Amino acid sequence: MTEITERTTRPLAFAWALILAGGNILGQSPPKDWKGTISEEDGVRIVMNPARPLFGEMTVELDEDLIIGNADDENACFYGAIDFAVDGAGHIYVLDMRECRVNKFGPDGEFIFSVGRAGQGPGEFDSPMAIEVDDGDNVYVSDRRGITVFSGKGDLIRKVGLNFYFEGLSPLDINAMYTFFYLPKFESETRERQLILIDAHGKIIKEFEKLTESMAIIRKEKHIITSYGSMYSHRPFVARLGGGRAAYAHSSEYALDILDKQGRLVHRIRVDEKPRPIPEKEKERLIKELMDLYQNPRRKGTQGVQLSRAETLRLLNFPEHMPFFFNVLGDGEGNVYVMNSWATGLGPGPRHVIFDVFDRDGIFIRRLVFPFMPMVIANNYVYTPRFDDDEGFWTIRRFRIRTDSQLLLGFIKSHITHHFRIFQTERFRLEPRFQAANRASKPSNPSTLMIIASARDEQFLVSGAADVDRAMEEVHRKLGFDATYLAAAFFKRWLQ
Repeated sequence: MTEITERTTRPLAFAWALILAGGNILGQSPPKDWKGTISEEDGVRIVMNPARPLFGEMTVELDEDLIIGNADDENACFYGAIDFAVDGAGHIYVLDMRECRVNKFGPDGEFIFSVGRAGQGPGEFDSPMAIEVDDGDNVYVSDRRGITVFSGKGDLIRKVGLNFYFEGLSPLDINAMYTFFYLPKFESETRERQLILIDAHGKIIKEFEKLTESMAIIRKEKHIITSYGSMYSHRPFVARLGGGRAAYAHSSEYALDILDKQGRLVHRIRVDEKPRPIPEKEKERLIKELMDLYQNPRRKGTQGVQLSRAETLRLLNFPEHMPFFFNVLGDGEGNVYVMNSWATGLGPGPRHVIFDVFDRDGIFIRRLVFPFMPMVIANNYVYTPRFDDDEGFWTIRRFRIRTDSQLLLGFIKSHITHHFRIFQTERFRLEPRFQAANRASKPSNPSTLMIIASARDEQFLVSGAADVDRAMEEVHRKLGFDATYLAAAFFKRWLQ
């Protein structure tokens, strides 16, 4: 198991970025073989992507390197429901909803501190529901009375009281928090839901389009059964991307709005994907499952309720077509991960989970196949919660995204001509100690020479390490996390 420290939480993040983008992460316009279009409407950049990603599909290989959850450790034993968030330095914040507290763990899994307790006062939680972090690594906990904000050190910053129903939270900073306001209307069997942007005082800065959703209400014997549909119902999503931006989308269409801290539309991403119907076989499976569920005599609250087929269909309320996606995630680096519906939603049992990935410019660059459902993607890792059936508590698992040297080298080689043209136009300022080393001997392997460009300070360093992984780690140590938007390429003369 690799030793992980706070300083090495993203040592190969730029290697993953390079693989993700097929070697094209220099912020240049897409290659000529991209089939999409970029236009402008009312001053907003519109990126129309083809249905197929620019650099194809890729199966992600993962190595589990951390488990948080231990029955013998009171700080890491979670018997109730949990939520968690990961900050830019790789710290993991676990919200224990039963104990009404947040436990912070380091990138190495070591417990650091705990904050919060049950109550309604400052720093206390009243039925906590979710936890998030912002671009500055502040921590946000939402409960039924509002939002409590802590610093990454555990200091209470503010309690934001809200006098309306809300769900979901994507904070960019304390003065720019996206959430969904919702209002059930039982008399009309509908629910209004609306994305809003609020500030540190809970004041609404901007309101977006109101959405009206169907809500089925069935009165059966002494029971009242309500439902907002099935897993295939169309729903809105909002996700923090990093860099002061958020992605807002509704699964009824394949479109993503990229918003800034003021609620302004920065650009719009679209995909030329055609809607597909929900297979009849899948509908029948869900109908049977729901009818069997309510007939179960062991079910609490609605034991043995007999639902007719018509009533079951009302509760499921299937839309005209499949949702285009099931979730939207941001990785904190500006990339958008959209959980594709075509491979993930059908049938019970284990299945691969597919994410469509869009870069900072809105280009559909890759389709990634994961072996399970990631809940967080950050710092070159994926995180997911798992319930330990034997011990009866929750754990959080972290998996490192494998960035194989040969795979990375293949992507770089395949795009070397494009890169070399770009690098010819740049001013190379190599540090003298690296210049002398590389004039002295020609590398025997193409992977021994990497040009790492920092977008922040425009300095170019050459690493002469023995292989790609070691080269990237060396450059990471020299540049640190403040300059991690990096691009890599090889000199053409060493590849000939």
